[in-house]
Amino acid sequence: MAERPYTNRGEYLTYQRLKGLSVVNSEDRITIFANVFFHPITNGPVRQIDHLITSRRGVFMLETKYWAGTVYHQVCNEQLKIECERFWPLVEAALPPEIRRLKQTVPYTLIAHGNRPLTVRHGYSNPTEQVRTAKKQLHDLLSQHLKIPPYLHGFVIYVYPHGESNAIVDLNHHLDELGQFATEPEGFTSIDAFVKYYNRLPDRVMPTQRLTAINQCIREHIIS
Repeated sequence: MAERPYTNRGEYLTYQRLKGLSVVNSEDRITIFANVFFHPITNGPVRQIDHLITSRRGVFMLETKYWAGTVYHQVCNEQLKIECERFWPLVEAALPPEIRRLKQTVPYTLIAHGNRPLTVRHGYSNPTEQVRTAKKQLHDLLSQHLKIPPYLHGFVIYVYPHGESNAIVDLNHHLDELGQFATEPEGFTSIDAFVKYYNRLPDRVMPTQRLTAINQCIREHIIS
């Protein structure tokens, strides 16, 4: 559908870091498609991708979050009750009613902002679900135009600088590292963590001809 200018500081900072990555790894032939909007083939709502990156190491979708405060990535009520055991009655009372009613093991992302109300991202507003949904829909769209659609890597990246009052809590160890059975992480606690992960990937897994075809497909059928 289109590329549009960045209006989010976190997206812009990530873009700048990715541009630096492309210079250092010029042999990877990295292309960064910025702030991409596309129509799913199911005629659902228009989807947006913060950063769509193609390179000889693969194709990557990045969903960046510039969130201050303490971010609990993919936590559930069962875990939060244990993590905040001493203050659980207060924490539970501060959760939105729809979150308190969730099954104990249903995940969501929670942002605590000091004295401000808790913010909860659940369902499609949960960044992990955003990535999962957009990744499938983009794969379906590319499948219409490419004989062999590329495998898509999809990640959440938390961009806000860490500090005394800003942190990422990853109780399930789904960020920054390979999971059980060498599964990919769901995302990264910083853009630098993603860059380190990228640099450890095998290089030249994508033949130049195939990379060119993927880039052409994106330009002609997604952002044209």
